[in-house]
This record gives sequence, C-alpha cells and structure tokens, in this order.
Amino acid sequence: MKKIIHTALTLFCLAPFAAGAQDSAMETGERIYLARCEYCHGEGPQKGGTMMLHRRYGESKPAVLHQRIDLLPEYIRNVVRTNTPGMTPVRITEVNEEELDALVAFLTRNNPD
Repeated sequence: MKKIIHTALTLFCLAPFAAGAQDSAMETGERIYLARCEYCHGEGPQKGGTMMLHRRYGESKPAVLHQRIDLLPEYIRNVVRTNTPGMTPVRITEVNEEELDALVAFLTRNNPD
C-alpha cells in the first residue's frame, strides 16, 4: 500500500513538470514552424506551399499546414528530411532532431487521438 501511495504521490508531484515540458515542446515547435515553414505553408494567397496544397486537396483538407488534423509524424519527418518535390530538405544542422520532434508535436497537436 505504501508503494502505491508513494507512486501516486510521485506522479502527482511530477505532473506539472511533464505538462511544462510539453508546453515547452509546443512553444519550440511553433517557433520552428514560424521560422522554417510558415513562409511557404502559412495563411495567405502568396504562400507557395499553401497554394499547392489547396490545388491538391481543394476544400477537402485545410491548405494551411498548421490547421491540418491528419498529418502523421512519420510523414512530417520524411517530408522535412528528404527531397520532396517542390520542397528543399531541411538539414539536421538547420533543425536538429529535438526541434524536429517539437515541430512534429506542434503539427500533430490537433489530430484526433
């Protein structure tokens, strides 16, 4: 019984730190998105990536990348790191793996569970 109480107390005490770490990842992900992705994938008719996605999906999916609810983490990683037509790969020296994890978390935050 003491072990269960100790475990529950530990989890209760650490929960704010876990939430804080997640908030920090979201903030980092949003910062990376705004710095690296928003230029082409943000809102507005002048955004090349947004225009391309609108032509591809029409009204069936949001063209603005951060509004999507169907992006898979593996897909995001693949697009960011490989030579996808129309998009230059982002090198690890430009966005490291921790930042890419945060970007993935940001872009998938609205996905249904």
